[in-house]
Amino acid sequence: PTVLDFKKLKLERAWMGASVFASQIQLRILPGDDAMFNSEMVKWIERRNVPAGSRYYILVDPAGDPIDDKTARKRDTDFTAIAVVGVTPMGQVVLVDGVAARMTETESIEFVLNYFRMYKAALVGVEKVGLGSLGSHLKIAMRKLGFFAPVQDLKPKGRSKLSRISDLVPIVDLGLMLLVKDEEICDTFMYQLSYVTRNSIETKYDDVVDVVSWVVELMTAYGIPDKTGMERDNELVESLSSDPRSLSYWRDARTTLNGIGRQAETVGMGEFAG
Repeated sequence: PTVLDFKKLKLERAWMGASVFASQIQLRILPGDDAMFNSEMVKWIERRNVPAGSRYYILVDPAGDPIDDKTARKRDTDFTAIAVVGVTPMGQVVLVDGVAARMTETESIEFVLNYFRMYKAALVGVEKVGLGSLGSHLKIAMRKLGFFAPVQDLKPKGRSKLSRISDLVPIVDLGLMLLVKDEEICDTFMYQLSYVTRNSIETKYDDVVDVVSWVVELMTAYGIPDKTGMERDNELVESLSSDPRSLSYWRDARTTLNGIGRQAETVGMGEFAG
């Protein structure tokens, strides 16, 4: 093998550009000083090793809605991303399941309902942009099946996608991002993560890493589960799901999770009945 002189390498990098130099000479996807995430800190685990006591969220990034005739095909070409993300009592974030594919709204709802049955999620979050109606249709479908879990709109509030994805940086850097082996959604997440730079996203599709990033907002709002909190969550999910009068449970996510125990003590559970 030929060892190139350091000065020559610097000239090659300046001539080729950082991105091309990284891929052609260093055999890396992105220059190390440009990548937002240190992918080596992401941990892969077997499904049987997913930490117990995790609180699961189902996060949905719907395909774009057609606005006019020129964009009428957008729903058929854009991907819908659905991710099942757990937050562990240790503050870890674990991507356990999900799908990213072209699908109709009906198909999206079916996927969410199946994941809800499997993981007994505490909350379903749906990214709300423009005139999207998936969230409201999902609430109706869940109510018909007796699932009174909260469905919460996730609103960007003026933040860019890159800014929101950057919220995952401390989680990755601290080794708290866990991916389940042999899950296609996890492979896709890792691929997309490796193309995020500090200034842009250097890949055509970023739907999976984007939808997973919403978990940080939910962690901020609802905290990290503890054993007592998880027992309370499970009891409330069971009691409220069996009571059709408790329609406010799925209308407003903020009546559940960490704060609901204290609220129930002060205002009485009758306040939560529809």
